[in-house]
Order: sequence, then C-alpha cells, then structure tokens
Amino acid sequence: MHPKLAVLAVGAALLAAQLPTFKFKLFSAEPREGSVFADAPPRVRLIFGEAIDFSKTKISITGIDGKTIILTPLQEPRRVSGDIVAKLPPIPPGAYRVAYEAVSAKGVALSGTYMFAFGPSATLPIVLDTEIIADPGPAISPSLQRIVELVLGLTLAGLIVMWLRTRKES
Repeated sequence: MHPKLAVLAVGAALLAAQLPTFKFKLFSAEPREGSVFADAPPRVRLIFGEAIDFSKTKISITGIDGKTIILTPLQEPRRVSGDIVAKLPPIPPGAYRVAYEAVSAKGVALSGTYMFAFGPSATLPIVLDTEIIADPGPAISPSLQRIVELVLGLTLAGLIVMWLRTRKES
C-alpha cells in the first residue's frame, strides 16, 4: 500500500471511530430545569443539537395533581430546526414536569423529563428517582459535527483518488 494512502486510511478510521460518540442531545430548555417563576411561562421550548422529525415528537406537562396536558409542537413550514416550541395553555400555579420524546432527522430517539414551578408560593417537590438513567455520552454542537462530517467526506474522496491513481500506475 502506498504510504500516503496508508496515512489517509488511518486518519479516516480514527475520525470514523469518533462519530458514534456524537450524541443527539437536549442543549437547553425554556423554562429552565428547576426554575421557579412568579407567573406562568408562555411556552415550552426545547433546543436539540440537530434537526428534529416533528411528526415523531411529543411534549407533555404533568401537574403535581397528576393531570397531564399534551402539548402540540409548533413547526414553521419548510424550516429544518432543532428547536421545538409549544405554547402552554392557561394552567394553575404549581409544580410541573415536562416530558418529551424527540426523534432526530437521522432517526435517533431521545426522551427525558424536567421540572419547573410558578406561582406566589411555588416550590419544586423533592423527587427521588429510583430509575438509573445511562449517561448518553458527550455531545457536540451541530456546526462541529458538520465540520467532522466534511473532513471525513474529503478524506474518503482523497482515498478514492489515491486508489484510482495507484490502480492506473499498476
């Protein structure tokens, strides 16, 4: 094997080995996890690290009384986005758990929950979860992931060109 081709192959293999660690992740949420407000927030907004398949996305809030309200994510036509926004209906003061199930445009599923509260005497309840949730691993920003994908694509193209040249020389 040509030395340059070997170097490119090793580089491509190392970069490809890192791709599985780039996880679909929730980057931020509004209202923020654990926040307490005087007034009800107008919406729930979830920001993910990559585009969302809105047809497979679910958001709900559950009050301390156990009543669950299914929220409808708003989607702008022709917009590919990692943001999910859902308007909150009028709700009484208290503590609420937001639950979400999202699927990325690449088909990766993610679900989770968090709590917020609002009202004059609102507090968050102490919740002891008995379920252990596995760490999803490190996540990277969408722009960094695009750069890595571009580098991998260029490396693969370089490998193909070098392979074709060595075939012609043989």
